Amino acid sequence: MFSYRKAPTHPFPAAINDALEVYQWVLRQGYNPNEVVFAGDSAGGGLTLSLLKRNRDLDLPQPAAACCISPWVDKTLSGKSMVTNKDNEFVLSEGKLKLFADNYCGDLARDNSKVSPLFGDFSNLPPTLFQVGASEILLQDSVRAAEKMRTDGGVAELEVWDDMQHVWHYMYPLLKDARLAVTKMCVFFEAQLSR
Repeated sequence: MFSYRKAPTHPFPAAINDALEVYQWVLRQGYNPNEVVFAGDSAGGGLTLSLLKRNRDLDLPQPAAACCISPWVDKTLSGKSMVTNKDNEFVLSEGKLKLFADNYCGDLARDNSKVSPLFGDFSNLPPTLFQVGASEILLQDSVRAAEKMRTDGGVAELEVWDDMQHVWHYMYPLLKDARLAVTKMCVFFEAQLSR
């Protein structure tokens, strides 16, 4: 885990630049990228996907796999679950996300793929697991990202967890489903690392 600069004090591209710097440092230490995995939750899940795309565009070696937990990948907030799950969501709200998007994106259009990794090319990314709660307003971010990755020729596994809230792994760590989700993530990583 690493600390990266955050909006509003440090809007885009501070966070992605910090994440890239950390990954480049890992590679300089001599670690084999085939033995490295990425994971991030919420905005960090979006950052994970953005970093995978940045690696590809810079011709850097990709990690073996990634996991995006309840990722926020669409700053336009256009997913239908923003409406259909509004009454089920206990952690986030459309108003909060709009404020966060304004602080993060600055003058960039919200559908720019640099700030909304849902948009743009998903080719040549490593196998990625998406875990999301069925009750989240960000549900469709994961569903659409997994579909886009598959459409663009990649490997994406999608787990939609019934009755779970945003990043339940960490928000509610005593829940059986929280421990089970982390275990499933580890199983996914182990399968990819063994290839």
